[in-house]
Amino acid sequence: MLAFPLFHMEEILKEQNFELGGIQVHYKEAGQGEPLLILHGWGGSSESWVLLQRALSKEGFRVIAIDLPGFGKTNPPAMAWGVQEYSSFVEQFVSAIGLDKFSLLGHSFGGQIAITFAVQNSEKIKKLILAAPPGIRRPPGLKEKMVGLASKLVNVLFWIVPSQEARENLKKAGYRLIKRRDYLKAEGVMRQIMQRVIREDLFSIFSQIRVPTLIIWGDDDRQVPVQDAYTLLREIPHSAVEIIPKAGHVPHLKTPEKLSALVTKFLKA
Repeated sequence: MLAFPLFHMEEILKEQNFELGGIQVHYKEAGQGEPLLILHGWGGSSESWVLLQRALSKEGFRVIAIDLPGFGKTNPPAMAWGVQEYSSFVEQFVSAIGLDKFSLLGHSFGGQIAITFAVQNSEKIKKLILAAPPGIRRPPGLKEKMVGLASKLVNVLFWIVPSQEARENLKKAGYRLIKRRDYLKAEGVMRQIMQRVIREDLFSIFSQIRVPTLIIWGDDDRQVPVQDAYTLLREIPHSAVEIIPKAGHVPHLKTPEKLSALVTKFLKA
């Protein structure tokens, strides 16, 4: 009796690959019905959204989660992209798989892309869900300046130290010191992309979003301040905010049931 449900769970999640603009793209798809496209955050992939994908597919949605270029199983772009280039890539992707009108969920970095995409392609978007997008940039304070200085110091020392083992130990120490693991883990063009992305401020285009928007935040988010949720609420017409108690920056991993319930309610409203 156990074999059938396990087999069924594997069957509802399909993995797809195809080439788009010289990039081998990987994505996961589950369910049938109204389409929802998920754009993951920095360092994430479609794999990190499997729990939500399966939960929403049971609610009657066709849920598509892409590995953005440079993440998961999708190879990186040849040049250092910014949010605009990623948005253009998403536009090519939805056209290639035949999505004409769909809802869009963007988390963190994926939320930056979703904001840009929704402004430029409002006719394609039915509803928009933004989960803790870091689209507001503030002048660097003392802490941020110290982080930048420490990052440069770690990078210099990394290449001076001759031993590979010592380099790895130094890198781990750097992770703990500057609390920017994603940046130090990024290599090659992805590090250049991250440098571009973290400087991009989207505040000026929030008011140009013209589709119903749900803003979701964890009340214990230590990466993007929760007060940004209310800035988005003020600036985006036809928007609402939901704060998930006892959740951090990755509610799709820590509280997937609560996130699934909020998304389902919003999409079915």
